Amino acid sequence: MHNGDYYDYVRGYQEMNLCRIAVSNINLVQQDNYSAVVTAHFTYYTGGQCSSSEYDFEMWLIYDGMTNSYLFDKNILK
Repeated sequence: MHNGDYYDYVRGYQEMNLCRIAVSNINLVQQDNYSAVVTAHFTYYTGGQCSSSEYDFEMWLIYDGMTNSYLFDKNILK
């Protein structure tokens, strides 16, 4: 979708005219020393009326030891 281009990712959110995002049903599917897989339900509120659209994502994360945090590798729309 964004082909690893962070600025394209940001531009996509700006073009959505995003009001807010609500995240629910977060589940850790798999985790090891180097990566994790998480599923979650996202509700995006966009436009002048803040209309909602809902999506289920599977997020692949990679552990970054320098910052002791997980970084997004890819999101998959389920």
